[in-house]
Amino acid sequence: MSELRRPDSAVWSTTNRGTSAYDPPMARPSAVWRFSLRLMYAGLRLLDPILRAWWRAFGLGITAQLTVRGRRSGRQRSVLVGLLYVDGRRYVGHPNGAVGWTRNLAAAEEARVAQLPGVWATFRAVPLSDGPERDAIIAATAHQQPFPGNLVYRAAQRHIRAVGVYFRLEALDSAGRGLVIDGVRGGELINERNVAAIDDLLKEASSAALSSWVPMGSPLHGIRHCRV
Repeated sequence: MSELRRPDSAVWSTTNRGTSAYDPPMARPSAVWRFSLRLMYAGLRLLDPILRAWWRAFGLGITAQLTVRGRRSGRQRSVLVGLLYVDGRRYVGHPNGAVGWTRNLAAAEEARVAQLPGVWATFRAVPLSDGPERDAIIAATAHQQPFPGNLVYRAAQRHIRAVGVYFRLEALDSAGRGLVIDGVRGGELINERNVAAIDDLLKEASSAALSSWVPMGSPLHGIRHCRV
């Protein structure tokens, strides 16, 4: 448990609100941070009904809904997660080691992710091992998470590098299959045939993640929830 892992000497750059020329701190697990993060996530679980309602109505920063099959029950389980973007790729993870949904994701190897209510896609989940890619994702959490989470992630970087569990989300194929939008925008039916419109919406959703809500003038507010 006390083993220290020295970071790679390589320097890389990240985009989409990531970091550049990042030199990661040495990984070191912390009993204090393990307890503090457990306490923080316990509080978030208590607030989960309120957070879900707010997310459905207004959006919530980088928050997305991840639905994965339970490894024991076989039932679909949903959890709100931070959807991270680095170099055009999507990532999810937990800073305090393996938890229920990360174990389910590792077992199922795929999940359905809704960046907006009624807008979801199925992705293959690839676990990240130690290395520059994982370090870049952990660094990005300190910039992409909204306040005050960004401060917590920044302060706990050493602990997160030692125990955090992260996945890269890969589209099932390059044609965008697996993506489902079934709603109305400006009177126009949006469905799986409108791939270009879908891409535009998701790009706008990524930009809107900089704030904790989607502006009322945005066309994203024209989507009416029909299927999740």
